[in-house]
Amino acid sequence: MPPINFDKNSSIKGFSLLELSVVLTIIGIVLGSTLNLVTNQSESEKIDKTNQKIEQIQKSFYAFIVNNQRLPCPADGTHDVTNPNFGREEALPDASGCHSGNFFDGNYVYGGIIPTKTLGLSDDFALDEWGRRFSYIVDYRFTNNTIINPACTGSPNSPPANTCFKYLNAGSIVIKDASKTITTSEAVYVVFSHGPNGHGAFKKNGGVNSADRLNSNSTDPDEQQNSSYDQNGNNLPFTNIFVQKASTTTFDDIVAYEPKWQIIGQANLISDPSVCTQSAPIARNSSCSGANNNMPTICINLATITDNLCLDDGQ
Repeated sequence: MPPINFDKNSSIKGFSLLELSVVLTIIGIVLGSTLNLVTNQSESEKIDKTNQKIEQIQKSFYAFIVNNQRLPCPADGTHDVTNPNFGREEALPDASGCHSGNFFDGNYVYGGIIPTKTLGLSDDFALDEWGRRFSYIVDYRFTNNTIINPACTGSPNSPPANTCFKYLNAGSIVIKDASKTITTSEAVYVVFSHGPNGHGAFKKNGGVNSADRLNSNSTDPDEQQNSSYDQNGNNLPFTNIFVQKASTTTFDDIVAYEPKWQIIGQANLISDPSVCTQSAPIARNSSCSGANNNMPTICINLATITDNLCLDDGQ
C-alpha cells in the first residue's frame, strides 16, 4: 500500500471546523425532525388506541343493557388495581343512587371509574393509553331496572316511574362544545380519557384524594370543568356539565357520551311503541289472551323477550 501523502499541496483535504459544524447542524436538524415525527406518531397511536378502548367500553354497555335493562354504576376508584374489588360494581343501585360512586352532583349524576369486572372486560380497559384511569359518569336513574326497583312500574301517575332506564326518556347530563353551546342536556353517561396531559386523572393505582390525581397545572377551563380539578391541584365542585371539543394546545380530553335514543339504536333495542305497548301487559301478567291454547308459554316468552328489549317505551 503506498504511503499516505501528507503534503500540504496534496489535492486531498480534510473538513474545516466551519464545514464540520455545518454538517453536524444539518444532521442534528434531521435527527430532531425524525424524533419529533416518531414522538407525534406515538402520541397519535395512543390517541387512536384510547378511542378504540372507549368504543369497546360502549359496546360492552350495550350488551350489559340488553341483559340487565340498565347501565352499571361506576366502580369505586379508591381501590388499588391489585384489589379484587377493583373495577367491580360493589353495591346494586336503588332509588337513592349508586352507592360506590366517588362523586355526586347532588341530584342524579354519579362519577367514578369503569366497572370493568361488572362489564366482563379486562382491567386494562380501566386505563387509557397513558396508564391513567378513564372517568365514567352516569345518571343513576339509568342504572335502575324493574327488578332492583320494583316501584318502577311505568305508571304515568307514579313518581317512581322516572327512576329506571325503561321508563325514563332522557338523562340529565349536559354536554357543551368549544363555544359553550349545549350539544345535549339529555346524555345518560359520559366516558372520557384525560388525554396526554392527564389533568385531573386518577393514576393507575388510584385513590380519590387530591394527591392521587395528576396535576398538569392546566389553565384550560374546560379541562378543569371535566375533571373538577383546578390548576393548583384543588378539587372543584362536581357538576353534571362536561365539554367535548377538538384538541387544542391546552385541551386534550377524549370525551364520549350518549343520550338514551342513541343507545336504543346502537344496542338494537326495540323502539316501536306499538310493539312495546302490546308486549308489556302480556309479559307482566303472564297471560296471552286469545293465544292458541297450545302455545301460551311460547307467546308469554316471546312477549317477555320483547318487553326486555323495549327500553324506550312499554307503558
